[in-house]
Amino acid sequence: AEYTSHFITSKDKVALVRVLEWFNNVSADVDKLAGEDRYETAVRIAKEVKLTSLAGSKTKNVVLVNGNSLVDGLAAAPLAKYLATNDSNAGNAPILLTETNGLPKATKLYLQELLDVEKNKDVTVSIVGGDGVVSNSVVRELKDMNLKVKRYGGADREATSMAVAEEIGIPSAGAFVVGATGEADAMSIAGHAAKTGMPIIVSGFEGLSEDTIQELDGNIVKVIGGTGAVSEDTYKAIKEVTNRVERISGEDRKATNAAVINKFYTNLGTATESVIVAKDDVLIDALTASNLSAVHNSPIVLATNSLTNDQLNAVVKSANSSQKVKKVYQVGGDVASSVVKIIAETLGLA
Repeated sequence: AEYTSHFITSKDKVALVRVLEWFNNVSADVDKLAGEDRYETAVRIAKEVKLTSLAGSKTKNVVLVNGNSLVDGLAAAPLAKYLATNDSNAGNAPILLTETNGLPKATKLYLQELLDVEKNKDVTVSIVGGDGVVSNSVVRELKDMNLKVKRYGGADREATSMAVAEEIGIPSAGAFVVGATGEADAMSIAGHAAKTGMPIIVSGFEGLSEDTIQELDGNIVKVIGGTGAVSEDTYKAIKEVTNRVERISGEDRKATNAAVINKFYTNLGTATESVIVAKDDVLIDALTASNLSAVHNSPIVLATNSLTNDQLNAVVKSANSSQKVKKVYQVGGDVASSVVKIIAETLGLA
């Protein structure tokens, strides 16, 4: 085998010791999972989830969404966890991205890698979205690779999310409802929804349909986002069928993000093992990171260039309610290093 040698020098003994510890642990306090584009980033995240999952677990299920149409993939995170949990031979089900009419190179290569693994010849790809979002040419491409294909899709974003909800069911913990334009709100809650198996139901532009309202009858419902995302009329319609409904929101996406972290990542029985930082404007990386969030019980902080005090305080509170946070992940490029640095330093990481 050929080896490449690298020499690291520094007058800072503490820094050198820290680097040595990283190599010994094969892990750094701050890790960046990013590729040349969103498709490669999704693959990097998938490999990290695999690496940190149970030893010997196999990837038997993959969830595929359109990398340029986030809204149809909002329900993907709970579906991925459901598929992994309900297959005794699995261990994780990554969320990968596709283009409308063809598989990107990075996605196709990773799928081929899964098939090439010994005793891992039986992989199912679950598409979230109708054929207008992920076309049948993609289905044919997948089948030509000897992959099984299943589609969860409907006429619109609400119908697609309900197709997923019908598959995974509504557990005793209830369901989440987000607005038709509430992509950021859905990304704030995606990891927790996956961890708890709670479906994310996406309201239409005119509110939830009567059929969906009836499906929520008697269930716990958490509405994520303010009245600009999920109207007060929609909230009242849900309340008519269940008195176990509440809204978690802030004045904007970052305030809602902080409210979600405060609500669902503090005073928990399980430790917050890491923190994930993703862009708040281009949200697709946060979606593919939701699996990683579920595995590590990690809040997803939405912050591209700046972090609010509320967000930072929420992260600190989540860390103080658990064991020491071990790592900060940056997913995707173009997140300001200053954002990652302040979170890491505040949590006592380098």
